[in-house]
Amino acid sequence: MEVLKEREKSKLLKGLNILDNRLELNETDKRYLINLQKGFNGEQFFDASVRKVMDKEVIILNDLFLRNKGISFQIDSMILTSDTLFVFEIKNFSGKYIRNSDGFSTVKGYEVANPLIQLSRMESFVHQLLNEWKIISKVEANVLFIDPSFSLYNARIEDPIILPNQLEEYLESINRKSKVLNREQYYLANKFIKLHENEVPHERQLPYYSYEELKKGLSCKSCGSFNMLITQRSCYCKSCFSKSSVEEVIIENIEEMQFLFPELKITTTNVSEWCGNPVHFRKVRKILKDNFVAVGSTSDRVYE
Repeated sequence: MEVLKEREKSKLLKGLNILDNRLELNETDKRYLINLQKGFNGEQFFDASVRKVMDKEVIILNDLFLRNKGISFQIDSMILTSDTLFVFEIKNFSGKYIRNSDGFSTVKGYEVANPLIQLSRMESFVHQLLNEWKIISKVEANVLFIDPSFSLYNARIEDPIILPNQLEEYLESINRKSKVLNREQYYLANKFIKLHENEVPHERQLPYYSYEELKKGLSCKSCGSFNMLITQRSCYCKSCFSKSSVEEVIIENIEEMQFLFPELKITTTNVSEWCGNPVHFRKVRKILKDNFVAVGSTSDRVYE
């Protein structure tokens, strides 16, 4: 198994996670963050299942944002075997749902977007690309409901749906049938990767924020807590009990600062202020010297 395109948090999810830790998001943004995080967690659960089951020659592509002739589509996951291209629309719905004649709803009657329509459009888009590239490949597309608590009433046997208790068996069947890959599969995988866009079209923007309103201090990368015990060389999180070096935590918090304020120069003063001044000024300066390139004289030195 080869993962040629790893899954990463979207910039929007990264940004909302940082903001949620350093200010109080309004109810709408908080709910949106929860839904984004839940979706990402479901995709990670799928990735773990793939790693657990797949040991034959397959190619994995995750989080593809494809744009062709003005049409954009996202593919959560793709598995390429010697003769079939498997695409997955991953849904992390929890609770009880009903498959109606025209879509899906919760048992309480709340309608949700029909994932089968989205899947059909995605499958059609993939076929168009294959035709354009003059590549012949079987395509098998499925909506995957990943949450073990999910249940679906009135499901039809012909629906391209994989339920949580069917996932492992489905992946095992792919693995069993997998044969030796050749350069055609790698050629196809690289075609998709080249078409991938890092910037998601029409992605929702982060809510407004200012430097002054954000909480300053060193936060734990594992749980986000500011409840840190800092010694000469190490940082201990009192909330999740994780341990990291002071240098690692400082660098991680600099990355947060750069993400939210790319125009803010990396200086000893700015980094110390952003981190809440828990580490001696000289220690911060040494970490910057060891990890960045110093530019300018001593009085106005910045690090890049």
